[in-house]
Amino acid sequence: MHIVQLPIFDVSVLMELSCSPMENAVSILRHELMAAESGLGLAKIIRHTLELLSVNWTLWSDSMDVLYWIRGCSPNFKPFVPKRVGEIQNSTYPIQWRNVPNENKPADLVSRGTAVIKLTDENIWWNDLTFLCTSTDEWPKNKVEDRLAPDHEMRKENQKVVTM
Repeated sequence: MHIVQLPIFDVSVLMELSCSPMENAVSILRHELMAAESGLGLAKIIRHTLELLSVNWTLWSDSMDVLYWIRGCSPNFKPFVPKRVGEIQNSTYPIQWRNVPNENKPADLVSRGTAVIKLTDENIWWNDLTFLCTSTDEWPKNKVEDRLAPDHEMRKENQKVVTM
């Protein structure tokens, strides 16, 4: 979430979904969707607590799939996806959601195997998402691509056969 109320203050809140064992039945995409939903919940609490109800706000996700779902969820998904996307769509407009570009994802350093000792030399690890401190005109372009939904998130199509 990124809230700016000029000229008084700038509030940036970053939230990272913690790792969980992969034997869990919840897919990575579902974790990313739950992270977006949790981030929205946190944003709502912050807006209410700081009395920023009339301030424009932007939410960020590094998952193109989640952003694609937020822009228009298909009824062909299993109930898990439309339920969470519906909650997000009830509280925000799709245009409020933006993508964190690959080069600005500090958590990816760890997930890609960067040694802890090398993290001390990685500027992005210590000063990540510096573009949030710039004008919105200077933010990365918000390019959300069309995505094919993973098969495991789609409802199984029931075929009806009529015989005579």
